[in-house]
Amino acid sequence: MTMITKDFFDFLLPSKTIINYRPKVRYDTNNVIFRNVILYGFQGSGKTSGVNYIVYKAIKKYGEENVNARVSEDGNLSELLSFGLRPVLVNILFSDNTTLRKISKEELLSYFRIRHLFKERYGLSNGYILSLIALHRFHSIPVELRTTIDGIIVKDSSMNPYDRSILKKFIGDKVLQTIEKISVEREKKPELKKLAYFVGRSISGFITLPLARENYLKPAFDLREFVEELKKNKCSSS
Repeated sequence: MTMITKDFFDFLLPSKTIINYRPKVRYDTNNVIFRNVILYGFQGSGKTSGVNYIVYKAIKKYGEENVNARVSEDGNLSELLSFGLRPVLVNILFSDNTTLRKISKEELLSYFRIRHLFKERYGLSNGYILSLIALHRFHSIPVELRTTIDGIIVKDSSMNPYDRSILKKFIGDKVLQTIEKISVEREKKPELKKLAYFVGRSISGFITLPLARENYLKPAFDLREFVEELKKNKCSSS
């Protein structure tokens, strides 16, 4: 079993130097980096805890004040787009249970323009937006969602022939069989929940995503937070 956890985090969380890079040109450029990663697995496979650990690693690398982590528990990409972003170095947006609701092409197009929205909204030309989208199945989502990705984290297999064929294309039959064995053993050994398989543009292999000590994910829309921001904006404009 080839473990690539360090390479995985090097890919997923680029250095501050890379995020803050500005080309030496006289015109304005948009240097905001956007990466989109799919998490595939059924309920109880450890997707949310894995995302929490990714946020923990981001905070450790960039500093808590530089990381904003938001979740939409019902897979609402529009909610993440409208309320999830903050004017900080790193934004981590987690769309959980994304297959529970229908996603229109218009919603996807808007979501995949998020780096432009970030620049327009905050006037910032640099930053990193990491999108993590959790799926229970492939057959009910728009094709654009599973093709416009930088990687996939696989926590489970599937008996659904359509999903199974897609997983095989991503990770191969041999790895899929190994994940099936891990899924069975996970019921007896909960610590196996930290194991997953990652396929990216340049790396692939097994990774470990242990439990984080705290919950770092905040809801995309928080009413109290929203009211406070309105008050601040009103005070600053008066």
